[in-house]
Amino acid sequence: MIANELNPVATTILHATLDFPARFGLDLLDDIKRWGDQIVSQVEEEMLDVTPCSPLPETERQKLERVVRGEPELMRLYGQTEHDQNGILYCRMVKCPSCGGEAPLLNSFWLSKAGGDMWGVKVVPQTDKTVTFEVYEAPGGRGPNGENPEDATVSRGVGQCAHCRQAISGDEIKAQARGESRHGTWWDRVYAVHAVRMEPKMDARGRPQRYATGERAGEIKTGKVKFFRPPTAKDEAALVEAKRRLDENWSRWENADLIPTETILTGSKTAARACARWRWR
Repeated sequence: MIANELNPVATTILHATLDFPARFGLDLLDDIKRWGDQIVSQVEEEMLDVTPCSPLPETERQKLERVVRGEPELMRLYGQTEHDQNGILYCRMVKCPSCGGEAPLLNSFWLSKAGGDMWGVKVVPQTDKTVTFEVYEAPGGRGPNGENPEDATVSRGVGQCAHCRQAISGDEIKAQARGESRHGTWWDRVYAVHAVRMEPKMDARGRPQRYATGERAGEIKTGKVKFFRPPTAKDEAALVEAKRRLDENWSRWENADLIPTETILTGSKTAARACARWRWR
């Protein structure tokens, strides 16, 4: 079989899928695992302070307790360990020109619409004109207090303030985007974190399933459980540190041609730089 691809990433994938297994056989599997584990370990060590783990939220701890039927040892193994981030969700924030409050621009309150894994987010106005965010599960398309994830705070370019409920015009949003509004400049804000935890697979008798053979014989079988949670102070501090690192290394990486900053040819939809630097800095 002969195939070709101009994209170097796709070319590598083609080789890895079609050519390498036939050429190197099962020995390739050991090499991939060894180098993969080494890369993951190195990256995790270097990025530990900018990708923090957090204690298990109480709601998730209660779910785990129901699965393991309160077994103390299983709760110790899976309930006390910190979980991993799986993704960080940002929204664009503007200042309301009517009341001066923080106004998140979310075109949907849905976080996940996957069957059996439906989550939404709620914007909670505070008395000091700031906002916080709460996440909730939405089985059947509604939150526990009737929240509707289909709601939004921006539609067709027009926003709505979470405090005074007044409309925020598209022109005002664009002015804040350009830094030309007397009300301020828009900014990005973390409003939810997608996380993952591990829990044991249980048999019909309520006992943990274990591997019967192989190098993992006797180990408990586990599965990943994905969930959402609001951001914490630890998350915010990690993002500040990540930005500090980026600012510190940006010039060096740019000089080494590691950041795509070349211009896009006029006519290719936009003449803006390929790397929208303002998104990061």
